[in-house]
Amino acid sequence: MPVHRGNIVQVINAAWEKARREKVDGEINTSRSRNWIDALAAEFQKRYTGEHHRTFWRGNCENKKHFRKNEL
Repeated sequence: MPVHRGNIVQVINAAWEKARREKVDGEINTSRSRNWIDALAAEFQKRYTGEHHRTFWRGNCENKKHFRKNEL
C-alpha cells in the first residue's frame, strides 16, 4: 500500500478505535498509552510491510536481528 495522507488517516483511525476498546487496567494513563502505541504500531505493521517499510515497537521482534532493537 502506498504511503500518503489518506492512508495514514485510515491507520490512525483504525488504531484509535482498537485502542479505545482495549481493557484499561492498573494506572489508567499508562494503560491507555500502552494500548494506543500497541494498536498504532500493529496497524502500521499490518498495512505497511515488506522491505520498504519497518515498524519498530516492543511487539515486533523482526527488526531485532538487523538493528538489535525493537523500539526507537
